[in-house]
Amino acid sequence: MSFLVSLKMANILQAEVKVMGTRTLAIHHFGIDALPLEAKEKDGVAGNSPNEWKKTVLMDEEKQLFLLPTYFFGAIKYGGKTVKRGKGNFLADIASTCK
Repeated sequence: MSFLVSLKMANILQAEVKVMGTRTLAIHHFGIDALPLEAKEKDGVAGNSPNEWKKTVLMDEEKQLFLLPTYFFGAIKYGGKTVKRGKGNFLADIASTCK
């Protein structure tokens, strides 16, 4: 990932971050509906069900795909692991300052 950061000096530091991925974004969301507690009628065989993907994709009522905000926070936080500072990195600093 690549980060562009611009800081403004005041009482509060602000950063403008641009996250650019290097791989195709395919997220398998393992949510509450992925493993139902009660048996449901199957519409295909295991691994070849036409509606199986709907249980693990994040999609709203208008069929617009989306990602949870925690995915972006994790990408920014763990991006700090690749930026070296002395013998350490910026992971803890980024995690403690981002909300």
